[in-house]
Amino acid sequence: MTEPWEEILVRNVSKATAEIYECPHCHYHFSIFQSRGIACVGCRESVLNCPNLRCPRCDFEFRMSQGKSDTDGAILIKNLSSFIRKDMKHFGEHFG
Repeated sequence: MTEPWEEILVRNVSKATAEIYECPHCHYHFSIFQSRGIACVGCRESVLNCPNLRCPRCDFEFRMSQGKSDTDGAILIKNLSSFIRKDMKHFGEHFG
């Protein structure tokens, strides 16, 4: 059973992952979850509130500031980093 705060965090992260970003270098369209889960895998900054996105296609790194205020972006990054850190901590455990 999940805690109420975990359910809220998952809902917020789900909304954020639905947003699509465009790479300024190759114009590939991707979600922040694809960026963190594919291109940023192995980088310790991805769980430490990194303000950048990395394109999963061309590996170009850029600031995530398109269409969001700095405050909204910072909150999103912090929540997503917490979610990924928790997921990595419990990787391989069976829930349910």
